[in-house]
Amino acid sequence: MLSEIPAEWYRAIRSWHTMNRGRKTDVHGVPVPDMAVEYLFYQTLVGVWPLEEPSPAEREAVTARVQAYMRKALREAKQHSSWINPNPPYEEAVDRFIRAALDPVPENPFPGELRRFVDSIKEAGLWNSLSQVLLKVASPGVPDFYQGSEIWDFSLVDPDNRRPVDYTRRCRMLSSLRQMPGEDAQSLLAEASGSLADGRLKLYITSSSLCFRKSHRDLMSEGVYVPLRATGDRQKHVVAFARTLGKHCAIAAAGRFFMELGARKPTGEPAWGESVLSLRRDCVRRAYRDIFSRRTIETVHRNGKAVLPLASVFAHLPVALLEAVE
Repeated sequence: MLSEIPAEWYRAIRSWHTMNRGRKTDVHGVPVPDMAVEYLFYQTLVGVWPLEEPSPAEREAVTARVQAYMRKALREAKQHSSWINPNPPYEEAVDRFIRAALDPVPENPFPGELRRFVDSIKEAGLWNSLSQVLLKVASPGVPDFYQGSEIWDFSLVDPDNRRPVDYTRRCRMLSSLRQMPGEDAQSLLAEASGSLADGRLKLYITSSSLCFRKSHRDLMSEGVYVPLRATGDRQKHVVAFARTLGKHCAIAAAGRFFMELGARKPTGEPAWGESVLSLRRDCVRRAYRDIFSRRTIETVHRNGKAVLPLASVFAHLPVALLEAVE
């Protein structure tokens, strides 16, 4: 998301740098951390900060995790410290800076400003994550899922990503989703889209797309990859491709650049207007069925070409896995 808003991100960085300038410690006459390390700290915080306001215990846990991550990053960068020649004064100065910056005392404005910035991009980030899941599953090759990432997971590199996974919670959520009648899919999507933070939507997309892949093993392992293009004023906001094998065809369509798209919920005609997904000859079918919403989307013709309206493809979610209907 940050790559879509470079000006806003730059202003945030400069503002936070000013807020936290007094929290640096001089080591051998040099303020620590330097700007490169400080920048990494801010970028890391934006990526790992909880979706909801953290409790005191959660805040303390995030602080300790970020401190451990930054120490590892310092040593692996080998600019100020390293594994074979650690620099305790520098590392301890960075630890103090992190703890002071995240101290939620009334006179410290940084945690509140961080929260406001994260809130401005988090929904777009979650939609983007769903697009990544779909593209990973539908692309040629073997999709790789890290432990626990079936729902939102903001782990940093090891050892942070080796923390225990709450599989009981995930199994309970998955069991509930699998017991849902097929006709309730659209209601589920509407409800889950309104409560993105609970992770059910990511689990649903992950489970549904993997089940489709398993039940269409030949298509997904041997099918030809066919890139598809969108047309219209939203054309750059979608990535799409088909997998074809004989008469079988499936299309993966995923939204992108959600910050630029501007729609609070990137679905339906308000977000996608008259833009369409153009079908190549080997992908033209009467209709397609969306695996997630269970809806059937009719192919239409515009200017002599077979297309799928993006407002229909993305009627409920900005991701779709479409199976050809003969």
